[in-house]
Amino acid sequence: MCSGQDGVRRVADLIESAEPDAGRIMLPVERGGVPLIEVAVPGPFGLLLTTRLGGASGRGYADLNLSYWVGDDSKVVDRNHTILARSLDLLPDSVVLPRQVHGVEVLELDECRRRGERVPCDGLVVRARRDRGLAALMLSGDCLTVVLVGQETCALVHAGWRGLVNGIVQRGVEAMGEDLPQWAFFGPAIGPCCYQVGEDTANTVATLFGTEVLAIPEGRAEAVSLDLWKCATVALGKAGVPRTAVVNPALCTSCHRDVLYSHRADGPATGRHTAVLWVSG
Repeated sequence: MCSGQDGVRRVADLIESAEPDAGRIMLPVERGGVPLIEVAVPGPFGLLLTTRLGGASGRGYADLNLSYWVGDDSKVVDRNHTILARSLDLLPDSVVLPRQVHGVEVLELDECRRRGERVPCDGLVVRARRDRGLAALMLSGDCLTVVLVGQETCALVHAGWRGLVNGIVQRGVEAMGEDLPQWAFFGPAIGPCCYQVGEDTANTVATLFGTEVLAIPEGRAEAVSLDLWKCATVALGKAGVPRTAVVNPALCTSCHRDVLYSHRADGPATGRHTAVLWVSG
């Protein structure tokens, strides 16, 4: 288990590698012995990003794996969730974790909670006037988490390439209603430096988002890489959120798998980190 000053130092080093404009709103913090990334967001909301540091899991899941669906011991995952909830001064049952299925369903946070544990969906909407005392989680281990923030409404969206193609970002914006997002933030995801895809996937994605989302890695003329960040930026633009409102740290999970989880880099026996969104003010 890595925590304390060493964990905060490693998180600080990760933030140092982020795009400068994004890095300025990211802060390494320690809460309850858990190293976290605090992100300054507009409005009455709080946003934290977990890493793989500060939990109880072993093997390839070390340390703070928060997913029940990757082969880790469920009792240890329970313990990790308790560790996280306590670090946020929240009761475990006030933290809402859906089961992400690469779909396009977006639920209201309180509705997801009422349906019971681990409801299948890939987006949660948090409303300042209703959801005080609750926190929304969205897991990631290479896929992109998109944070959408309006004046009194925000959303977490899980956006892999399938979800992006099928309109998950647009669904997230629509689910916010009249309080449209004025600001968006991208959590860590696998970058175009490390995300090679097949020809069929490349063609499908490029048809919707343009060839700018594809890249040829240096010295690898036979390979095609996909840029999830650019795909999401284009999708947001189509939904009315301009590029100038998008903050992208460009943190690649595969490049930083000493601090972040990466399914592509580490294989199936690895964990998931999360974005945590709640009403703070």
